[in-house]
Formats: sequence, C-alpha cells, structure tokens
Amino acid sequence: MPKRLLLPLLLLLALPVALMADGGPSPLTLFSRAHVVTVHFPVALLMLLALIEVLRWRRKTGSMDQTVALIAVVTALSSIVAMIQGLMLGGDDGESDYARLVALHKWLGIATTVVACAATIVALRRQLGDTVGLTRVYRALVLPGALLVSLTGHYGGALVHGEDHLRIMPWEMWQDLFGAKNTEPLDPAHADLPQKIDFYRDIDPIFKKNCYECHDAKEQKAELRMDSREAQLKGGEGGPSIIPGDSKKSLTMIRIRGEGEDPRMPKKKPALSAHEIALIAKWIDTGADWPAKP
Repeated sequence: MPKRLLLPLLLLLALPVALMADGGPSPLTLFSRAHVVTVHFPVALLMLLALIEVLRWRRKTGSMDQTVALIAVVTALSSIVAMIQGLMLGGDDGESDYARLVALHKWLGIATTVVACAATIVALRRQLGDTVGLTRVYRALVLPGALLVSLTGHYGGALVHGEDHLRIMPWEMWQDLFGAKNTEPLDPAHADLPQKIDFYRDIDPIFKKNCYECHDAKEQKAELRMDSREAQLKGGEGGPSIIPGDSKKSLTMIRIRGEGEDPRMPKKKPALSAHEIALIAKWIDTGADWPAKP
C-alpha cells in the first residue's frame, strides 16, 4: 500500500472506533445510520443516467460508453447498500401516518433498487453489442428509475423534516388547493382549555407520549433532556426548552409547531393536536409549574 494512503486509512478506521467508545453505537448501528449519506449516491447517479439518455435521445443504437456502464454499476451497488441500511433502520409498524410514510419510503426504495439493478444488467449487456431493442429496454428502466428515486427521496425528506416540508407532488398540491382545511383552533385563547393547568394531568402525558423517548435520562438528542423542569430550563444545543411566561419564544413550542428552519417535532410521530399544543402553550405562559411528583 502506498505510504500516502496509510494516514487517511488509519483516520478512516479510527472514526468508527472513536464513535463507539464510551458506550457509543455498535458497528451495525453506525452502518445503518449511514443510510442518510449512502442514499444520495443512487439518487444523483440515476438522475445522471436519465439525463444522459435524454441528451442522446436521437441515437437509437450505438455502443454504450464504458463510463456510462460504470456509472450504472456504481448506481446499482450504492442502491443495494442504501436499501440494506434502510431496512436495518427499521421503522414504525403501527397504523400512524408516520408508519404509512415509512412503509411507502421503504417499498419505493426497494423498487428503485430493483430497477437500478435491472438497468445495470442491460447496460453491461450493451457493452457486448448494442441493438435498438436493448436501447429501448435500457431507457424504459432508467427514465422511470429517475422518477422512482425522486419519489423515494421526496418521502425520505418528509420522514426527516415532516410531511409539510416540500409539498410539490401533484396530488399534494391538489390536496392543498382543494382538500378539506383544518379549522381546529391553534390559539390557546380559543381552545377549550381547563381554567388551571395541572402538569401531571394535562402536560406530562403529552411529554411521555411524544418527547421522553428521545429526551430523558437514557438519551438526550441535541443534548436536550425534557423529563424535569430544571432540565428544560437548562435546555440543549438550541437553548432553553421552556421560558416560563413566554411560550412564543420557548424552543419546545417552536419545535412542536414546526416553526423556523428545524424540522417539526416529534419527527417520527404524528404532529401534536391543536388542543395539545394549546395546553403546553398555556402551561408555559402561566409559569410552567412542575410540582414534585405526588
């Protein structure tokens, strides 16, 4: 091995070791979480292969460039790796909107992988001698493959940033224009709220259902812990989670409402209802009282 490659290789090997130190994720967990990186390869490459075919559309036959065949091979391999990583990540098997979104993303990803592999087989066969039939089969795989990977990426983004992050699909635009509107009030002043908020009756069940899984003593994503008043006042990477008396500036409210550039919370569950949001807002505005557990 050339000496100039030794140091980069050692650094590459040291990275997962450092991440796994002190109770960090296992190698399999690291591999599966790399899905968000790997998945960009088949997305970009399938779009590139489709663009190449569009640009050379008038050429009915002709030997395929070796570079294009190589791109097809890399596309298939990266699709397989990304699919395996995604399946290892698993998902919610329930009946929620998020679970249906996970299933849609998963099966679109599997279909994309199948199409990418089939297109690669045809691309390699064309190296032995091209015909009009092979060209048509290849294009019939690559062009729909670009559409498939676009859909897969779109719903993958919806899983991370929320279903409303980029509603550009025709059926989503139709629903936004002509679908039923949600008229449930979001303003606490217009919601049917109790006169006095009881933390353990009104707020703690919402936090348990939606927040503690990722922000408690066992796990603190974004360095945020939410299972005590002191922890929420301290906050995490984004600052204090609650600011008693000011729900509009409290990070908890900003995130559950999906305001700002960061994704709506909770990511992997349905959005909180208007009533739940109003309860938390009133709790914060009235001082965020969090008595000792009875």
